[in-house]
Amino acid sequence: MRLFRLLPLMLFLLLCGCQGGDSAAGSLPDLDKAQEVRVIPAGETAPTQVLTEKSQIEALILAMDLDHWSTADLPQGLRPAGTLSFTQQPTQTVWQKEAGDELRELCQIQLYQDAPYLTLTTLGLSLDVAISEQAAQELTHNLFP
Repeated sequence: MRLFRLLPLMLFLLLCGCQGGDSAAGSLPDLDKAQEVRVIPAGETAPTQVLTEKSQIEALILAMDLDHWSTADLPQGLRPAGTLSFTQQPTQTVWQKEAGDELRELCQIQLYQDAPYLTLTTLGLSLDVAISEQAAQELTHNLFP
């Protein structure tokens, strides 16, 4: 049964694409490649914050405490706190003249109020994750006051 819970995460890691160098994000290397993180509170459609500085994005990834993530079933009655949308420019390939200015979404992370859980959505797949209490508090209280 545990294998079936880990299968989506393994699939996600397999589909992450090219990777290079050391990754500050540990097991989710594409998060540290994000060029922009949009902070969208629950019930809103527009971001209230947009993180674009590499140091801001790295601090956010560190606050997520990725080493302590584990797959989990979400408890009933969770209330969304907001969404983090990680975006980056598409990689320029050899046959392209320019990569373009538009950003593409790497993933979305849905955070919940007063609960150490999140939902990671990428490539049409969703994965429910238990996170540390400290990470949950830091993320929800700092990003979605």
